[in-house]
Amino acid sequence: MKLQIKIEDGAPMLFFLDCVNNDKTIDCFSLKTEHVTASRAYMRKLKSPETAQEKNEAWGLLKYYADLNPF
Repeated sequence: MKLQIKIEDGAPMLFFLDCVNNDKTIDCFSLKTEHVTASRAYMRKLKSPETAQEKNEAWGLLKYYADLNPF
């Protein structure tokens, strides 16, 4: 699974690069929106986690998502 983490409105968002939909969007997940889709162009406009706080929040979101979807 290819995963990209970006920051949207100050909060981390997971982008699942392998989950391509018929309309060429990709699946995403954040605490605010849960499961949604977005274009790759939108994802590229967002910044990557840079600060220690953003990186910690990104890891927290990834753990939260993994706990919701155990394999």
